[in-house]
Amino acid sequence: MSKYLVGPFTVSKPTSPEDIKLIQYVFDSSLIESETIVHCKNYHLSRRELYSLRPQTWLDDNVLSTISDAISLVQRKMEDSLNWYLPIVFAATADDPSKCISFAKKDRIKEIYMSDLLCCEKAFVPVFDNERRHFFLFVLQLKKQVVEIWDSLAASCQSDWVDGRLHNLLVSLDTLFQDDIDQYYQKVSSFTDFRVERPSNVPQQQNGHDCGVCYQVYASTRRSDKS
Repeated sequence: MSKYLVGPFTVSKPTSPEDIKLIQYVFDSSLIESETIVHCKNYHLSRRELYSLRPQTWLDDNVLSTISDAISLVQRKMEDSLNWYLPIVFAATADDPSKCISFAKKDRIKEIYMSDLLCCEKAFVPVFDNERRHFFLFVLQLKKQVVEIWDSLAASCQSDWVDGRLHNLLVSLDTLFQDDIDQYYQKVSSFTDFRVERPSNVPQQQNGHDCGVCYQVYASTRRSDKS
């Protein structure tokens, strides 16, 4: 199979001249690293942060949150918006539910990233594990009342830190949606009642730097998966 070199990337298909020019501009090390290259509604990315997209590089968390922000903007424009894509900072504040709730209200997380509770099918919640220095993903299946833990280093996933962060996150969601849960108690359940599953078919990373890429792949896979 033919390979093509485009900036720092090796790709399997030819790239358009416009895309080549853009990639070369973004990854030009002679230009100012602090220049803002990407503007989204709630996040922006500098050239320095985009450098983390290069091969064999640990992905910057701001890049990951900007992707969630961009997907959410598209989702909010769709009448049948079914999924939520939360920024990393939401789970990062869930070491303390009261702090998470305060942050979510101050930064309007519910209004920006979440739709009607009754309409939501899946919620994708990226998490940074402070103990393992590692990104992984909680996938909440609201119709099935299940939380899946998708982790590219599954062997080290079962820890008190992971269990504690998930519990606090679910407590926070219960508080944020308490009015909806009370109103629709026959159709929705408390988040803390969700069953926790660790799928055995999660692809595993083969190095120490691909966890951010893996969780984005997981989200894309589960987004199109009807199960």
